[in-house]
Amino acid sequence: MLGPILDGPHVRLGPPQPEHLPTFTRWFADIGVTQYLLLRHPPSLKQEEDWLEKMAASEHDVVWAITLRDTGALIGTTGLHNIAWRHRHAWSGIMLGERAAWGHGYATEAIRLRTRYAFLELGLEKDSHLRVQRQRGQPSRAGESGIPGVRTPPAQPLHRR
Repeated sequence: MLGPILDGPHVRLGPPQPEHLPTFTRWFADIGVTQYLLLRHPPSLKQEEDWLEKMAASEHDVVWAITLRDTGALIGTTGLHNIAWRHRHAWSGIMLGERAAWGHGYATEAIRLRTRYAFLELGLEKDSHLRVQRQRGQPSRAGESGIPGVRTPPAQPLHRR
C-alpha cells in the first residue's frame, strides 16, 4: 500500500510518486547513504519502478516518501514491511537519502508519524526496526519514538565479507 499523507511540524509523509524514483536511485548509489543498509548494489530505475508497483499492490507493506513541509523537497523514504495482520506486527525502516537533511531531527519526526499510524490507525502492537549501526542523529534512547513502551533496540554490527 502507498501510505496516506501524514503531517508533522517539519516533515510530511506521503505516497511515493514515480517522479521520486530517479532520486531514490541516486541515493542508493551513494555508499555513504547505504553503508548501514543491507543493500549492496544500487537498483536500476526499472527495478525501482517494479518496487513501487509491488508496494502499491502489497497488502503487507505501507510505504511513504519523506518531504520537507516548507519546501516540498524529497529527503527520504520510510515504511512498514511484512505486516503480519493476525499477529499485529510489522518491521519498519527509514532512509534519509539527502545528506543535508541529516542531524535535524527529521528522521525522528518521521518515525513518530509512522509509529503513531502503525499503532493508532492500523492497530499494530509491535513495530520492530532492525538497526544495523547508529547513524548520526538516529534516535538512540527508549521511548524517543514518542509512543510509550516503544524501545529502540541496540545496534547490531554489520559484518561485510
